[in-house]
Parts: sequence; structure tokens; C-alpha cells
Amino acid sequence: MAHAEQVKSLEAKLNLALRNSPLERQAQVIANAVFRAKREANPDLEPSDIKKLKAQALTEARNRTGARKQRIEITPAEWEAIQAGAITNHKLTQILNNADLDLVKQLATPKTRQLMTSSNKNRAVSMLRNGYTQAEVADMLGVSVSTLKRSLTEGDA
Repeated sequence: MAHAEQVKSLEAKLNLALRNSPLERQAQVIANAVFRAKREANPDLEPSDIKKLKAQALTEARNRTGARKQRIEITPAEWEAIQAGAITNHKLTQILNNADLDLVKQLATPKTRQLMTSSNKNRAVSMLRNGYTQAEVADMLGVSVSTLKRSLTEGDA
């Protein structure tokens, strides 16, 4: 199997994340009991205070039980294995439920690099030949210096 190492790594990360579930359930039960007791003792709390009280009870219960949400960090190589279909749909769902969603979005939607048009590129080359710096040329054309450099080097390739 081409992606065996990545699959093994993802399964290990998933197992670590899933081991937290019983602790989290226990923390939820404890937090609900503590919250109910405090709520009954103070029935006239404001909605914002109720929300704070719930969060404090849950944080305290998680600390007591040792529950900690372990987010799965998917590497680019592991994402490649996922894209190649090396992970079953069920495991993929579990992985995504426990993954860092910002990282998944970043991996799933690669950033497209905007390059300059050929006329702007020709204009940039002539300006550079006339002694302008790359920063000045980029500023005049309304692009970043990195876009200017990338456009010039990709044109040479």
C-alpha cells in the first residue's frame, strides 16, 4: 500500500483522540451536577451568569477528570493519503470530527497564487532594466514584491 505509513499515523492520532471520550463524558456528568446544584442555590441568575457558571463547572470537571480535547493535526502527506482514498469513509468522518478544522480547510482549498498578466510582466522587466528596484516596480504595478519575483522566475522556467 502506497500510503501505509500515513494511514498508520492517522489511525494512531485518531485512537489518541478517541481515548478522551469516556473522560469527556464523565466530565460532562460532573459539570451538569455541579451546575444544577449552583443553579438551584441561585435561581435568580442572569443568562450571562448562567453561561459563565456552566463554563466554569465544565472547566473544573475537565481538570478533575483529566479530559482534554486532543485535536488531530493532519500533515500534507496524510492529507494526500486521504485524497487518494487510503482511509475508509467511517474513519475519515471520525478523523474530521476530531481534527483542527482550520487546518483541514487550508489543506482542502489550496491557495492559488495570483501571477501578473504578460503585459504587466513585460512592463516590469523593462522597468527593472531601466534601473528601478523590485520594490518600486511592484508598487507601481500594484502587486507584492513576492508576486513580482514569482512572475519573473516562472517566466524563465
